[in-house]
Amino acid sequence: EIVCVSIAGSTSIARFPERPRIAVRFFRPAAGARVDGESPAELSARLLAEIRDEAPIVAAGRGGPKTR
Repeated sequence: EIVCVSIAGSTSIARFPERPRIAVRFFRPAAGARVDGESPAELSARLLAEIRDEAPIVAAGRGGPKTR
């Protein structure tokens, strides 16, 4: 059985001293495990797409240099 995991909020850690909210979600893939005729590379691509839909890529919250 395959279980995917997504983590949201980890880029907020860079905003110290604020306390970030991090969410971890475990879920089963929509199409389940490997489909007949699906190569390992295709399975990996499908699972990665589902994980990215759950927690899109977000840039770190550091911001640029401060100006006066």
